[in-house]
Amino acid sequence: MTKDEAMKPADGPGTVPERRQFHPAYAGATELELIENAADLVFERELALNELPRRIDLLVILKNDGTEIRSVLGRIFRRINVWEFKSPHDSLTVYDYHKTLSYVYQYLSEYGKGRAVSDCTISFLKEGKPRELMKELKLLGYTEKKIQPGLYWYRLENLPDMQIVNIAEKGMPAWLRLLTAKAEESDLKKTQTAYGLLPEEKKMLVDTVWNMTVKVNRNKHWMKEVDADMTFVEMVEEMHKLRVEYADVTNRLSEAERNADEERTRADEERTRADEEKQRADRLRDYIIQNGWSLPDAEL
Repeated sequence: MTKDEAMKPADGPGTVPERRQFHPAYAGATELELIENAADLVFERELALNELPRRIDLLVILKNDGTEIRSVLGRIFRRINVWEFKSPHDSLTVYDYHKTLSYVYQYLSEYGKGRAVSDCTISFLKEGKPRELMKELKLLGYTEKKIQPGLYWYRLENLPDMQIVNIAEKGMPAWLRLLTAKAEESDLKKTQTAYGLLPEEKKMLVDTVWNMTVKVNRNKHWMKEVDADMTFVEMVEEMHKLRVEYADVTNRLSEAERNADEERTRADEERTRADEEKQRADRLRDYIIQNGWSLPDAEL
C-alpha cells in the first residue's frame, strides 16, 4: 500500500459513488450563488490534470483581474480559483489540503503560464466544520479570519489564499444550504425567488441542485407536499399555482366578509331608525294622554 492510499478514507459512506452524487449539485449551487458575476467568470467542472485520476472539482477563472465579486463566497477570488467539495460523510483533512495545494501547482505548470501562486485561491466546501483541519492550518502558520458564521479565510505568505465554507451554517447561500440536513423552509423560499431572476441559460443548473435537495430533506415538514418526481421548475409552478389559488380564495372571503359587514351595517341602521320611530310614537302618545285627549282603541 502506498502512502497516498493509506491516507485516503476507507470505503463506506462518503466514498466515490456518494461523492459523485453530491459534487454536481455542489458545483451547480456554487455557480448559482455566483450568478451575478456570471459574465466575469469561467466555470470548469472536473478539470482533469495530467496525472489521472487527479481532477479539480470546480475551477473558477476570473476573466479580468480586480473584478469585484458580489457573493461573499467570491470575495477572496484571484484569477485562478480552485474548489474542493466534500460530501456530508466525507472528512476534510490535512491530506485534502496538501492534495488540493498540489492541484494548484500542477494547474499552474500545465495551464497557468505567466501566473503565480498569489494569483490563485483554494476553497473547501463542506457540510460541517472541519475542526481538525482548522487546527492543522494554524500549526502550519496560517492566520485565520472568521468572515461570518461558516466562512473562514486563511493566509500564509507565498501560498494561495484559502477559505473554508461550512454550508450548513445559517446565513450561508440558500442554494448551497438546501443541500444540507440543516436546510430550512426559508432557504427554499429564497431559491424560489432567485429562480425567477435567473437567465434562461442558467436555469438548467437548478434541477441538479433540486434532485439532491429532495433526497437530503425528504422528511422535512416543508417538503411533505412536494412530489419527489417534480423538477424544481414544476415545483415552483405548483407553488405559484397554489399561491394564486390561495390569494383568490382569500380575496373572495374578504369580499364576502365586506358584504356581510355592509349587511350588518344596513341592519343596524334600520334597527336604529325603527327605535327612533318607536321613541317618537311613544312621545306623541304620552303628549296626547297628558292633554286628556282620547286615543283610538288600537293605541290604548
